[in-house]
Amino acid sequence: MQTLQAAIVAGIGVGDRVELIRPVDRYPHFLAPAGLCGTVTELSEDAIAVKLDAGHGLEDLAAWDDCVIWAPSNADGEVESFLSSVRKITLSAEALAEGALDAACRYIQDRLGVKTGDVAGVFFSGVVGDEVKHRLAGYVQLEKQYLEEASSDSSSS
Repeated sequence: MQTLQAAIVAGIGVGDRVELIRPVDRYPHFLAPAGLCGTVTELSEDAIAVKLDAGHGLEDLAAWDDCVIWAPSNADGEVESFLSSVRKITLSAEALAEGALDAACRYIQDRLGVKTGDVAGVFFSGVVGDEVKHRLAGYVQLEKQYLEEASSDSSSS
């Protein structure tokens, strides 16, 4: 019960999208680097499982059904390890649009060797930033709509 209660307190449940915020070492099988994303597929006293998205690049993970697994019944601290290894991905259109804009700016800055985000902060403040975020949020909504349609089409087949 402690597993479920801890995850509920953290706001994480089955079906939630999460990102690894630190490497997860399952020596000798694999080392999952921070930054990989996936979906919580199991949350019980026996196991907490996150199925990583396709393209994770970890060949040895196929034997684990592409899941990173924490086993609370096998080791003390596994629940805490899970909670300290992941963060829930916010799927609101606004949060995703903000993240996309930040990532685009970071990509440009990295390629140009820019050390601070001062210019981006000024450029994307006010009307310009609002318009870009509004367009990106519209794109997010469209993608979600297509995902829902594809999901309902496949479940009705």
